[in-house]
Amino acid sequence: MMEWVEKETLRTHMECVAACMVSYCTGDAEERNRWVVTGLLHDFDYERHPTKEEHPFVGVDHLRNHTDVGVEVIEAI
Repeated sequence: MMEWVEKETLRTHMECVAACMVSYCTGDAEERNRWVVTGLLHDFDYERHPTKEEHPFVGVDHLRNHTDVGVEVIEAI
């Protein structure tokens, strides 16, 4: 998130979404962590790729091919 997002307002938005998502989660700690990560990452590519043709597809491709982010998070994004 920090590598891709420069604007503090977008970071705050992503953190707020993560906080909301975890408050809705009724699962165990592992599931809550997935929900938090999904909320934090859901818009991480938006500054670089804001068009409907690219967002969130470029970010999802990056996560899938260059990170160890789990498939459940990637599919949720």
